[in-house]
Amino acid sequence: MTELHWFPTYVDKWLSSPAIARMLPEQEGAYLRLLLFAWGNGTEPPTIPTDEESLAAMSRLGKRWAKLGGLVREQFEEVNGRLVNAKQMAVWTDQQARYEKLAVAGRRGGDAKAKRKRGSSDATVEASDAMAMDVANGKQQELEEAVVTSPNGLVLPASAPDGALGVESPRAPAPHFGMNGHDDGLAARYAERLNELVDLWTAKYPDDAAELERMSRRDMGLPDGQLSGFAAGALRDRMTSNIRALNPAWPPQEQWIAQQRVKAMDSQPQATQEVA
Repeated sequence: MTELHWFPTYVDKWLSSPAIARMLPEQEGAYLRLLLFAWGNGTEPPTIPTDEESLAAMSRLGKRWAKLGGLVREQFEEVNGRLVNAKQMAVWTDQQARYEKLAVAGRRGGDAKAKRKRGSSDATVEASDAMAMDVANGKQQELEEAVVTSPNGLVLPASAPDGALGVESPRAPAPHFGMNGHDDGLAARYAERLNELVDLWTAKYPDDAAELERMSRRDMGLPDGQLSGFAAGALRDRMTSNIRALNPAWPPQEQWIAQQRVKAMDSQPQATQEVA
């Protein structure tokens, strides 16, 4: 199962819940803590133990659990010896299904690239680097359908739905990386290549990208339609992070920079020593 280190909280439903309205502040806090313990890292269905001692400790009510814990426990039902909150279980099931669908799309793109790599005479070329070079060289014929360029420069299929990958969102400025006070520009180059890879994945899988954007907007509490300013940048960052996670073949920034530095050192001519 996918690790889900967060879960969406529907604020309006929480604040309008009759059960929450009946709770004292201590009980509301205890309920939230139990939901967090149930979720964990998201890899397993969210449940908590049934024994009163564990519930008292996890809720931080301690001895007060005996007096205040009844209403909190009513929000869970016992299933196979564990306590389950039905709404939270539904959210977990939905999130896992969505991420699995997107992961399949990501693996589909990675497998196709791996097959091309195995048939290449240069087996040392990284799959992610080869994909980035394809984009940099303008080899857009890999796309299976006609493409259009949005006003902010993103390349998308003509059939892509409005708002795919937040095309109205400006890209965040590329970060700069320096060592010993000198900026070698590698971090900026990595950011540019990562953006190219994200755009290529989005263009190849517009339906998956649109679904990922809808899910990201919902989880971030962003409205449909055009965004601007901080919200647009935040959505782009979330989308980039999620798409990057779906493609483990794309190296992280630190690894890529280290590889580029090694290549640069290897390409430098060896210094010769004069013989007297």
